[in-house]
Amino acid sequence: MKDYLTAQEVADILDISVPTVYSYVSRGLLSSENVASDHRIKRYRGSDVEHLLKRREAQRQPEDFAKSTLHRGMPVLDSGISLIRDGRLYYRGHEVVKLAQNHTIEQVSGLLWLDELDGSLFTFKSKLQLPPELWHWREFPAFTRMQMMLPLAATQDRAGTVLHPEHVPLTGARILRLLTGAVVGHFEKPTIAENILSVWHSLHPYNQQALDAALILCADHGLNASSFAARIAAGTHADPYAVVSAGLATLSGTRQGGMGQRVRSFLNCIKRPEDAERIVEERLDKREDIPGCDHPMYPNGDPRGKLLVKLARQYAVDKAALEYHLAVLEAVDQISGQKPSVDWGLVMLSDVLTLPEDAPILLFALGRTVGWLGHAIEQYESGGMIRPTARYTGPDPAEM
Repeated sequence: MKDYLTAQEVADILDISVPTVYSYVSRGLLSSENVASDHRIKRYRGSDVEHLLKRREAQRQPEDFAKSTLHRGMPVLDSGISLIRDGRLYYRGHEVVKLAQNHTIEQVSGLLWLDELDGSLFTFKSKLQLPPELWHWREFPAFTRMQMMLPLAATQDRAGTVLHPEHVPLTGARILRLLTGAVVGHFEKPTIAENILSVWHSLHPYNQQALDAALILCADHGLNASSFAARIAAGTHADPYAVVSAGLATLSGTRQGGMGQRVRSFLNCIKRPEDAERIVEERLDKREDIPGCDHPMYPNGDPRGKLLVKLARQYAVDKAALEYHLAVLEAVDQISGQKPSVDWGLVMLSDVLTLPEDAPILLFALGRTVGWLGHAIEQYESGGMIRPTARYTGPDPAEM
């Protein structure tokens, strides 16, 4: 279906009259805009028409519709957090690529939690008093430390069980401080980016901007698997610590947050940039995918990945790593036309800034925590519990 349609085309597709098309606009079922060459003529989004067609199908075959919603199908609940439209990602109406270049993760947290682009939530001092040794579980990977510290911190945070809209954002700020501390061993500096980079030995104003951008780009992406898991937890009135634990557990899978490790494994097969073309061709000949490239929701390329590559070019410390990534990406593009997603972008940025090997999933987890808490706040306010019903496919008891 075309991106934009005339009123008559909409009427023909939906089998309705043109006046009914205008009625749909007034009821908010369709959106219209003026044609630049003639302001008397309106055009209508093809995506809105597809949405109405699917709604009709849902009414005719409700069971099949419900099943399809679990596989990037129709929306299953309302959310005002993020929107993907025309190849762009927005947080509460703000284009994310612009937010990432001009704001901090603290400010974007305020946007997603309170609809205010303000980081003042993080000026309140945390009252959590955890045993000092917990910050130094260095024998465990940082991602595991994040998972281990959440339930322990929850037992010390009585205010964390209060689910009122005024309290949850403050709890969210404490959780982000906690998870940052789990990654680097402390939270002594004013911002998340400063604390991380002070330990990763890459403290430079430009690198702070790049790190904030990476965190912002990861903050939310609609009702993805980990956000759905977090939202289900919130629907049961699990506290924010448990909500984030649910998100982290889901994020750990290789098909979401663990995708960065798949990108790393693929790159390990390419020892020299000049080998990239051959290895990419061999992989595609075997019908194997290129991890971290293309995204089903961005047919023309993931804007998050594009910005991360731009930042890697701009702020690279390790020039050899930069040239290596660019050579591999060029080979992938020339052979398959595929573009880097946010997952490849995180690996590339981490490499050229000489950050730790596990930095991609840690940045993803810290950034996405903001989105999980945003979804939790929405779910707490809605008061509903997410309880889909499974279609039974086991043996019929009557035949046993």
